Amino acid sequence: MRRRPVAVLVGLALSARVFADGLAVVGATWIRASDPPLEDSVLVVEHDRIKAIGTRAEVPIPKGVVIVDGRGRYVAPAEGSAALAVGAAADFVVLDRDPRRGKSAYARPYRIVKGGRLVPARPEP
Repeated sequence: MRRRPVAVLVGLALSARVFADGLAVVGATWIRASDPPLEDSVLVVEHDRIKAIGTRAEVPIPKGVVIVDGRGRYVAPAEGSAALAVGAAADFVVLDRDPRRGKSAYARPYRIVKGGRLVPARPEP
């Protein structure tokens, strides 16, 4: 029973780090509303906003951010959220399946980012 407070403190520390230093989704295919998908993209979040989004060659990954491995995955706006753009609210999902093939891709997201914070989506395998 004594381990529970430690786990809570570690969780709070990690949550604070994700919010304070930001995060970057690296290598995913960015699903855009009106343009073709952008493969091998980088999406950088600082605080609760998207700071940069583009190809790996265009967007440097800041030091100290939490890296979310997006290889083989898709980045799309969370259901009900606006399109992903620099300066927009950092509310999006990282999906294992292409969301253009149906809403079922949203059923089991790999990662959820809400307000710039990683939100638990599912346990790690």
